[in-house]
Amino acid sequence: MFEAWVTEVIATVIHDRRLPRLVFDFLNGPWKDVMIQAYAEGGDQGEHWKSTLGFIDKLLWSVDQDVGRADRNGLLKAIPDVIGTIRHELALIDYSEDAIDDVLGQLEAIHISCLHGEVKQRVRVKAETDSEDNVELESITLELGGAESAEASDDIDDDIEEIIMSSKSYEDQRVAKVRDEFWQCVMDLQMGQWVELADDNGAIQRAKLAWKSDYLGECTFINWKFKVVADLSFNDLADRFRAGQAALLEQLPVFERAVDALVNTLHRRRVNANA
Repeated sequence: MFEAWVTEVIATVIHDRRLPRLVFDFLNGPWKDVMIQAYAEGGDQGEHWKSTLGFIDKLLWSVDQDVGRADRNGLLKAIPDVIGTIRHELALIDYSEDAIDDVLGQLEAIHISCLHGEVKQRVRVKAETDSEDNVELESITLELGGAESAEASDDIDDDIEEIIMSSKSYEDQRVAKVRDEFWQCVMDLQMGQWVELADDNGAIQRAKLAWKSDYLGECTFINWKFKVVADLSFNDLADRFRAGQAALLEQLPVFERAVDALVNTLHRRRVNANA
């Protein structure tokens, strides 16, 4: 749901770009987690989201072997900033030091290869969007091999790997299975609204609406630590309201409102201080 949408945003940005396979895996893995968190914090107009999105171009520039040949000094100066950004952002989403070191170790090997103009395993990403220019990715086609195979014709099937990122239609999720007061409750939900959600074991947790897409028919809830706790279609959420597994919180208790405000303020300061 929400994760699929972020995946599609990334795929659109790197459409028709050549990059090392390991970098593609990084963007489609750890960095996607970073972007999900950034969007959950401030939406697509937030400075954190914009910076994580813009970083993709900086990263791809740093692993371009042609840049390594033409501007070796510039690349040497840029690499520490790229590494520092990745370390900082992965720490913000609670990646362990070992996991961060592993990611940076792989990236270091690629940077060394770029400085020598010798990156071997590259892929070219093909992202297909719908006719209305919505970010609805159908597939990503990867051309495997070095620079020569990246120039090869798409007719050579042995050189092409296709990864299906998203091929589902979202139409049904926008159409109410039952049009009643519970469906209307979902329709009326506003960003920042707090709800109580019950898990499969009946445990209750409080969650805030961080993202809602009328186009996709989906919404995402986060907890007070900005962690995603539920991705639900409109119909799934309406079903939860009907079953008593979800309830609106019209107003948080005074103490919890104060804690929520404090956490938001401290988090914004931490992000801005390290921007």
